[in-house]
Amino acid sequence: MKDFNKKQINNKFNIEFNNKYSNNKLANRIYKMTCDESLKYFNSSLEGLNDKQVNTNQNKYGKNIIEEKRRKTVLEVFIEQYLNILVILLILASILSYFTGGVENTIVIIVVITLNAILGTIEYFKAEKSLKSLKKMSSLYISVIRNNKKTKINFDDVVVGDIVCLKSGDIIPADMRIITFNSLEVDESMLTGESALVEKNNSVLSSETSLGERKNILFRGTKVISGNATGIVYSVGMNTEIGNIAKMMQSVKRKKSPLEKSIDKFSKELAILILTICILVFIMGIYQNISTMDSLMFAISLAVAAIPEALQTIVTIVLAISTEKLAREKAIVKDIKAIETLGCVDVICSDKTGTLTSNKMSVEKFYYQDRIYNNIDINSIFGKGLILCNDSDINNLNNNSINTDEAIIRYIQKTNVDIVNIRQKHQRLFEIPFSSINKMAVTVNLVDRKKIMFVKGGSDKVLGLCEMSFTNKENIKKIINENSLLGYRILALGCKDLTNTNITSNKTLLKHVNNLKFLGLIFLADPIKEGVVESIKLCQDYHTRVIMITGDHALTATSIGSKIGIPSKNYLTGPELEKMTDEELLNKVEEVSIYARVSPSDKIRIVSLLQKKGHKVAFIGDGVNDSPALKKADVGVSMGINGTDVSKDASDVILMDDNIGTINNAIIRGRKVYQNIQNTILFLIAGNIAGIFMVLYTTFLNLPIPFAPVHLLFINLINDSLPAIAIGIEENGLSNREIYYPRNKDNGLLSKRVTKRIILEGLLIAICTIISYYIGLDDIYKARTMVFVTITVARLFYSFNCMGRFSLLYQRKQGYKINKTLIFSLIFGLVLINALLFIPSLRTLFDISLLTDKEILLSYGLGLVPAIMIQMFLMMRDKNRKKRKKRK
Repeated sequence: MKDFNKKQINNKFNIEFNNKYSNNKLANRIYKMTCDESLKYFNSSLEGLNDKQVNTNQNKYGKNIIEEKRRKTVLEVFIEQYLNILVILLILASILSYFTGGVENTIVIIVVITLNAILGTIEYFKAEKSLKSLKKMSSLYISVIRNNKKTKINFDDVVVGDIVCLKSGDIIPADMRIITFNSLEVDESMLTGESALVEKNNSVLSSETSLGERKNILFRGTKVISGNATGIVYSVGMNTEIGNIAKMMQSVKRKKSPLEKSIDKFSKELAILILTICILVFIMGIYQNISTMDSLMFAISLAVAAIPEALQTIVTIVLAISTEKLAREKAIVKDIKAIETLGCVDVICSDKTGTLTSNKMSVEKFYYQDRIYNNIDINSIFGKGLILCNDSDINNLNNNSINTDEAIIRYIQKTNVDIVNIRQKHQRLFEIPFSSINKMAVTVNLVDRKKIMFVKGGSDKVLGLCEMSFTNKENIKKIINENSLLGYRILALGCKDLTNTNITSNKTLLKHVNNLKFLGLIFLADPIKEGVVESIKLCQDYHTRVIMITGDHALTATSIGSKIGIPSKNYLTGPELEKMTDEELLNKVEEVSIYARVSPSDKIRIVSLLQKKGHKVAFIGDGVNDSPALKKADVGVSMGINGTDVSKDASDVILMDDNIGTINNAIIRGRKVYQNIQNTILFLIAGNIAGIFMVLYTTFLNLPIPFAPVHLLFINLINDSLPAIAIGIEENGLSNREIYYPRNKDNGLLSKRVTKRIILEGLLIAICTIISYYIGLDDIYKARTMVFVTITVARLFYSFNCMGRFSLLYQRKQGYKINKTLIFSLIFGLVLINALLFIPSLRTLFDISLLTDKEILLSYGLGLVPAIMIQMFLMMRDKNRKKRKKRK
């Protein structure tokens, strides 16, 4: 990761980070101090702090805790559910209704909106609970020296000035300056995004260096892979580099999702329309000499009828059901609105290490006997050398380690060779462990009664110690260079016969490390995760661009990119980004698909500029360094298995299987969810528009009011709810355009197509209802009952026209599954209507008149007409579409 100091006046992100978050100036000079100066600065020693010093330093510098952003309370979340203009309008209508005698209306409305608030609150905390279950529950402990004794303490209790003792496998608890070290290698990928191990030492650095180049510094949260060390803590908690990133993450504000914006816009437009109509109806009532109270009561009833009370609840239920489905598909969604936002995503920015690759070292191939092989002859001297010049404990191998020795042994284990037997048979006599200074490991073993020295290390280092012809050496260098460009980490192995050489100790061995016989090369890489290539291809098929943003080297990044299908011709590095203004980078973001050697602030900058270009961006990552970008993106996606807790906190979606392919399912579901919500609105508003047309028609012609208020409430709150939910969870009926292309984020819920359908189809239902009204008009109570039956039946059957753009016949031919929930909602609705018609007590309660069989049949028949006519139109359109395809 780069230093966050101000380097370029144009890079406002690094400047902002430096000004706002870097409150630990000591971090910029501690690496320039000697070990003695560091100890003296904190009044510490190799004997550690005493109890008094511990208390003093903890009070002075704080506890070693990364502070979390305050979580919302249940009450805050519950109140937020009411902050919608339609809900507020309903509450006002219910209050007016109460004071004008409509107590029943008031009770029903309050119950419905409270139910919606409870449901939304439950879903919010359900997601929070899922997140908590992912976090590691066990506390981490580390060894420190206090009162001249080594003791284990909790991470939280580490203080500035503590002397920490580290060994292989330890997580580093705080930022510290290295005092002593032995063959120390650290995995800093979770902080820097760079997959290669970092060799550390305690040397003094004189010049200004970036974080990734501070070889004498250890950072909180990174992991010791090999060797051991002691260090003095100089920063804890929020003053560590991880703490700085946490501050940056907390400062990034989450934008509203496209769905929230669409519903807000839709709600405002609908509220204005409804208020205008209600005022008009009220004025018309007064003009027709209807009493002020009756006119007001009817205007309120009309408002209640026009507002789709169940919309918020239904949207929440639809999103909640989709959340459950995605959870079964290994994706936990923390914010249910993120599902719909995924439907707008047209760019996925992904970290490389641990996301596209496995973040473990794996042997890919070998070079020996003048050829490249995909396997190895274990009985050869090269094969034996790989086992013998290796310090891995085969009983404690980490399958996800980036340690090269472990990677080699993991590979050899696949050949079913008895590694323990080979090591016992070929006794190790002397050894020089790998160190960052020597850059090689040396062992002397008995092989066929000879003392053979094996030397394994960096390819350039070992090759320089080997005896061979100039031509052979140049050929091997060419192979090394070619494969380095492909992103491989390359080790070399050489040997030497020391049978006739007098070796008395490990110290005297080093001077004999020369004139080696070259044995071969080992090519290692961080392997591409299974399924990544297919997932990238699928994203591209669904018109979603994938960009790689990594802290790793450019050569490694472009090599991986070319293998997985990300265009690697154009790429930019962190240093290049620092020299570019936002305007210059804005012109590049459309063509660059790989960014390498970047910092957390670079990632935020890239995401921000892509958003400025109008893209909806998903960011996928697993490390602490990804967290600010995860929060800045429209949808942040983290890994559930290997992801850090900080990245999970910052994300909207967590992939439980760490499989990037899972995001494809979420994107497709997001596209379906929005279309289903739009279809739900079509169903609800078209039905409500039919009622409004009916009321306006009768009002302007000075005819009796066609509805009783209780009829409107029954239709809106009871009869429409189940069909609307069924439409909201429909899996079929979407066109290829809707599935294969991201949704235009600027298209609102009331698009021209939807608005046209609402008006025309609502008018069709209204015409059939008006006919029913006139048939029963000799008795106004009978007329209202016939209107109620007709519009209720019409809306029930109309729901089948709102599942998509295709006719039911087309869907059947395509083999679409039957929407059982919609069938159930139809049956349930018809049972309710007949119960109101034939049960005397319910007739009285819901102001229903007794109808003759003929009147019931006429009401049902008129209710069926709109659905039949719309289906005929859809069938004709399907037929014409088929003809157009044939002509093409």
